[in-house]
Amino acid sequence: TVEEQYGNLETAEQLYKRSIELGPNDTNARMQYVSFLMWSSRPLEAREHMLEALALDPLSTDVHNMLAVHYSVMNDYDEAQRYAIRLREINAASPVSYYREAEIEYGRGNFANAILMGMQALEADPDDPEIAMLIGEAGKNIQ
Repeated sequence: TVEEQYGNLETAEQLYKRSIELGPNDTNARMQYVSFLMWSSRPLEAREHMLEALALDPLSTDVHNMLAVHYSVMNDYDEAQRYAIRLREINAASPVSYYREAEIEYGRGNFANAILMGMQALEADPDDPEIAMLIGEAGKNIQ
């Protein structure tokens, strides 16, 4: 059963909600609940909580990153890119924003741009295998 494999999801959700009640300004509690909602295939509810977390902490790189991922998964690449760019504005040294933008370009089918953004991410973090993999995937799609 689901309960045997994952535990009591109803109780887990009640506890996530309780943690938000106890710490309404705690972005970490909200983002943990966001992960639960995404895992539970409830992306619109997750987005609502991400936006609330963003309102609480507009400079949170974690929230901007999750919003970029969320909108990419929802195939809203313009909105995803907005959050990826903001992520880079907040922390220009982080390879994550470049990686997110590479993923967005890949999703749009702009494989050359995905490679360029991926190369910038790889320059910032040359040991990240996911970046190299994304560049390779984009490269094999170029005709």
